Amino acid sequence: MGAVSVPQLLCSESLAAAQEANLPSFGRAKNILLLYLQGAASQLETWDPKPDAPEGIRGKWGAISTAIPGVAICEKLPRLSRLTDRMAIIRSMTHDNSNHSNLYTLSGAIAAFVKDRPVSPEDILATMYHLKGIPEETTIPDRRKRPMKLVDNGSIIEEILVS
Repeated sequence: MGAVSVPQLLCSESLAAAQEANLPSFGRAKNILLLYLQGAASQLETWDPKPDAPEGIRGKWGAISTAIPGVAICEKLPRLSRLTDRMAIIRSMTHDNSNHSNLYTLSGAIAAFVKDRPVSPEDILATMYHLKGIPEETTIPDRRKRPMKLVDNGSIIEEILVS
């Protein structure tokens, strides 16, 4: 017995519906554009404004209608509102992690927490270069052509390395 992915299931359902209704099909999608807004406005301020919710819950901007009846998005996205019939708006993603990790939402893998010490951007770079096999002493030329270390004071975050 084989497995079916969500894209395969949705594609087969849409193709079956188009054939049943005798409608032309666009076939298989060749590309996907993922708008992943890390650190950007919240979904309440963009894709799910909840215009009928109480003031403390709904987004701070107004909502506008879209090309899909009954679906509203933020008034600041008028051009996108006209294209909603060509996209999928996912409003139901959730997880039990108390962090805002890209790792879980994009891959399903749970991010490890570093509890014993604060983590700096240099630590993240040092860990990334370590995982890529780039030696610590690697340098690149600065704007005056002097050697500059890629990571100045970073420490590898051992807690997140998978053995």
